[in-house]
Amino acid sequence: MQTQDHSVLLTSLRRQDRLTRSRIGALCSGSWVLATGGFLNGRDAAIHWDYHDRFMEVFPEVNLLRNVFVADGKYPTASGGTATADLMLHLIAEDHGQDLSVAVAD
Repeated sequence: MQTQDHSVLLTSLRRQDRLTRSRIGALCSGSWVLATGGFLNGRDAAIHWDYHDRFMEVFPEVNLLRNVFVADGKYPTASGGTATADLMLHLIAEDHGQDLSVAVAD
């Protein structure tokens, strides 16, 4: 992850960020890519526990939390696995109400 070139992806994400109101989220190690692009600077974020300590060293400007997910406005992040479903249900409830979130969960 640290050795891969994400410049094409980051260029596309920056364009998307400028042109739309869409959320740009990351799951598992994807938070590393968002942090590389500066999207998470000054924000709370989550990442898979395998990357947590190194992430804190490389990106001190990101407030990394030991949460399964962080629904920080435009840039939600989840640590992966079932945390992804938890984040999805949280965002559905936030945007469309608890009833729909419960229905999707069922």
